[in-house]
Amino acid sequence: MSTSVGSLCSLDTTDKTAEIKEKNSVPSVDKVIVEDGNPVKSNNAGIGDKVNYKVTINVTAGNTSKYVLHDTMTGLDFNNDVKITSAKSGQLTNGYTVKTTGQTDGCTFEIAFEDSVLVAGDILTVEYSGTVNASAVIGGDGNKNESHLQFENKNTPLS
Repeated sequence: MSTSVGSLCSLDTTDKTAEIKEKNSVPSVDKVIVEDGNPVKSNNAGIGDKVNYKVTINVTAGNTSKYVLHDTMTGLDFNNDVKITSAKSGQLTNGYTVKTTGQTDGCTFEIAFEDSVLVAGDILTVEYSGTVNASAVIGGDGNKNESHLQFENKNTPLS
């Protein structure tokens, strides 16, 4: 028996058609740029332009604690205008902390969620923006802007 999240399984049956369903799945995070209300994976912006982002976090059963969203912006100044919405309870006005200084992993900012707002099956939508600054790369591959979610001392892939 193998698992992707380290669950232990004990089986006590002679039923040859028994199915085991993993209850502890890995949360997911997806980051997109929002232009004119539509999600896009990349865009063209000039110095001084505002770029809007939306990150979607799927809160999963068995992993509902210690969520920290890390975001690394390159060529952008973070506008510190975070808005978080829960699919289950609406806009959050508390239950999280935005940290813009003292990060140890080189990210631009972090959002640490209190366990009380993490409900299995919920979808958290995090919206924020950055303004293109003079250090932005013009042309070529552009500027990398990535997010990942730390949960229970594990990390999701970059998005």
